[in-house]
Amino acid sequence: MATQIDYNTQIKNTPTLPEIPAVVASDYEWSFTPPTNLTLVAGVESTATFTALPAGLTEATSPNKHYVGVDVAGGHGSYLITAVSDAAKTIKFTPDQSHAATTWTLRSASGGIQEAVYANVGDFIYVPMGTILYDAKKVGVNRANVTIRGAGKKATILEFTYPGADGF
Repeated sequence: MATQIDYNTQIKNTPTLPEIPAVVASDYEWSFTPPTNLTLVAGVESTATFTALPAGLTEATSPNKHYVGVDVAGGHGSYLITAVSDAAKTIKFTPDQSHAATTWTLRSASGGIQEAVYANVGDFIYVPMGTILYDAKKVGVNRANVTIRGAGKKATILEFTYPGADGF
């Protein structure tokens, strides 16, 4: 279950803000180490099967695109998720580079921000202090009245790594 925090007592910066229950984005971070027989081949759609899908993973056919982060020996990047199956507990994506199974790990491309938005669990998403490696091209907010806020100036840093990333 996601950690709920009380904005007024735990993270507020000003006494005039109303009480806002928040969802912590890092609760939606996830990673997946592939089985030894799963190799990524450039240009070929890959399927990753989970024991349980991470909360907030949705089909890329939604109004906004969702990316999966890939950490490889010597670097990282992201690929568009092209399909999600709740029943099969799978996601599909097409890498632009090949990787042997022992050299890569899938993860949230947004430090859990995108997954928290898509999980539809709250209107206020709090991103904790620290540097978030942000490989997604953008966060799509597929519903109204969502606020995404960090821990403060120079406290929460999004390190955009996707070429041409425009953030939110």
